Amino acid sequence: ALGDFTVIDYALHQGAFGIFGGTREPSKPGGAASKTFVEDAIQDALRPHSDPRRLDAIVTAPISKESWTLAGFRWPGHTELFAARTKAKRQAMGFVSPRLNGVLATTHVPLMEIRNLLTIGRVHEPIALGHELCLSLGIAKPRIAVCGLNPHAGENGLFGDEEIRIIKPA
Repeated sequence: ALGDFTVIDYALHQGAFGIFGGTREPSKPGGAASKTFVEDAIQDALRPHSDPRRLDAIVTAPISKESWTLAGFRWPGHTELFAARTKAKRQAMGFVSPRLNGVLATTHVPLMEIRNLLTIGRVHEPIALGHELCLSLGIAKPRIAVCGLNPHAGENGLFGDEEIRIIKPA
């Protein structure tokens, strides 16, 4: 059962942010509203434990990065925004479900750039954070699988060497 939750009424029905009636297309007002909602949620989560507006968790949905860009914000996504606003030294995007938990080594980057971004540390950090996440979820002995980058995980260098140089050492 869910406990208490907070609802913030931004009076969107009155045309706040200039999005009266709503739109399904990316827009500057939609980006401004979305960014405001995420920023406000982060601020409420960072409040002291004694503050009645303090949040224990934030649930988000995908954001329109195009709308954020139209509104003048250059964040690739809210994962990076969360990390910056919380001054996190370590961060990764994670997913939790009853059957599968996952943590990503990269976020919000074009596929063609991933090869150049991967380092042993960039692969090791999400593995370590995934392990910590599993422990916090009550999984006493986490078993973690690490996906390869190349087809067939490179087949010992036949289809790329990132698995040999970066992923296995991590």
